Amino acid sequence: MSTEGEELRKRFEKLKREKGISRAAFAKLHGLKGGDAMIYQHINDMKPIGIDAGLVYARGFDVSLAEISQRLADEQMRISQANVEYGVTIRQDRRGIPIIDYIQAGKWREIADAYPRGSASEYIQAHSSNGPYTFALRIIGNSMEPEFREGDVIVVDPDVAPNPGDYVVARNHAEAATFKKYRPRGVDDKGQPIFELVPLNDDYAVMRSDQEPIQIIGTMVEHTRFRKR
Repeated sequence: MSTEGEELRKRFEKLKREKGISRAAFAKLHGLKGGDAMIYQHINDMKPIGIDAGLVYARGFDVSLAEISQRLADEQMRISQANVEYGVTIRQDRRGIPIIDYIQAGKWREIADAYPRGSASEYIQAHSSNGPYTFALRIIGNSMEPEFREGDVIVVDPDVAPNPGDYVVARNHAEAATFKKYRPRGVDDKGQPIFELVPLNDDYAVMRSDQEPIQIIGTMVEHTRFRKR
């Protein structure tokens, strides 16, 4: 059975062949967050297609959401049934975006659908538009000082592809999350992107995706600092 990414890749190949429209042009034309970089991750099954991107693909290819992803069509139905009263996404209820722990963040895509509304102990109100899987983390340790201090809260959107210099949450081989600066370093001999995760504190080591398994979970979209008294 073909994956969602493989089916999406076929659609883009047909679009390029028949209409001469590139992935980058498609992303710009339809306002896809993350542009061609996001499409690349989707068609190569590096990142699951989120519902916001799925709706863009469905609109751009003039098909139903189910034709892009039955999983997303089912999810959209659950959202409409569960949240019609408050008009919120499955990840964000009236109290805001859940602040989760680093172990949960490492498995966020796997547990998101099963994560019950209202089950977090802390929430934060975001000031920007976010995707349905958006979550928040409280910074632990000093690896990202001086810009990010222990106790600060970051809001992370898995549907936003990182650009050079962005800050990301990633999963390491132990499947726990880590928060670092994203630095692309080209591609390997298989065409897969190579990137570094860079701590701002020089006392900590840089991580490289071609030296250890690393998967980007999401990109930081907000940072809140709480003043110590």
